[in-house]
Amino acid sequence: KNLEQSPRESLETIIVTGDKDALQLIDNKVKVFMPGRGKRPAKMFDRKEFIKKYGFEPRRLIDFKALAGDASDNIPGVKGIGPKTSTKLIIKFGGVKQIYDNIDKIEHKIVDKLTNQKNQAFLSLKLAEIITNVPIKLDLKKCKLLYYDKKKVIRLFEELEFRSLIGRLPGIE
Repeated sequence: KNLEQSPRESLETIIVTGDKDALQLIDNKVKVFMPGRGKRPAKMFDRKEFIKKYGFEPRRLIDFKALAGDASDNIPGVKGIGPKTSTKLIIKFGGVKQIYDNIDKIEHKIVDKLTNQKNQAFLSLKLAEIITNVPIKLDLKKCKLLYYDKKKVIRLFEELEFRSLIGRLPGIE
């Protein structure tokens, strides 16, 4: 592939993480691989797989958290609106802004919650979004691994307590 293009344009990117927040980054070139844990098997999420599981586009995960909240990330959401209602609203209207733009088309008991907690919903929207427009320059040619001091890397990994990764280093049996 052409390494002169920006990596986002030219490469498929796979993010390896157990953090579901990264799912919002999925697009046609970005996938998220979630390693297995306990009885949960490993899973690769691409755009199609995400939509199949959640029912909406990956970027809408931000809106979902803004409405339903996420206690693990201290995102309050809108009290009284859970995952099912959030999903229905997102599928019908789109994001938080579109939901508030169409508030007159939403059933009364939900409207009260949305209206009373509008500021909290928009604050939650900001808290849920992973900022991606940071000025990072990446020269992929310089990232190619040609040689490394295995002993030095092993010492560093031991110091950082990355012991399980030592056996995965290239050239280590």
